[in-house]
Amino acid sequence: MVSFLIGGATIAMFQVELYLEMPLDVARTMAVNTLVIAQGFYLLNSRFLEESSLRPQRLFTNPVAWMALAALVLLQVAFVYLPPMHHWFGTAPLALRHWLAPAGIGVLLFFLIEAEKAILRGQRS
Repeated sequence: MVSFLIGGATIAMFQVELYLEMPLDVARTMAVNTLVIAQGFYLLNSRFLEESSLRPQRLFTNPVAWMALAALVLLQVAFVYLPPMHHWFGTAPLALRHWLAPAGIGVLLFFLIEAEKAILRGQRS
């Protein structure tokens, strides 16, 4: 289910950007950002496969996960803003507002996955 949601969101972002007549390089970059940000949020979900990840004590128990997320953010910023990346991958720098949709999708997926875990917990009870 998670692969379907993340893959579908990535493809949908690309298609929506093209529909909105954004340049192809911007649409590509938005799609990659959607994929990467959604995977980052899924990292937080997947630490507890059955229990809720919404409790603060669970979210912050593994500093390595947060270091991985920090590295992910730094690498993604480099991917989006370093000119060699644009040449190599056919991407474009994004305005700050362009980060909002992928972040929103990541948050939405986080809560959908948490809802699925809650439903499965309820079925087992």
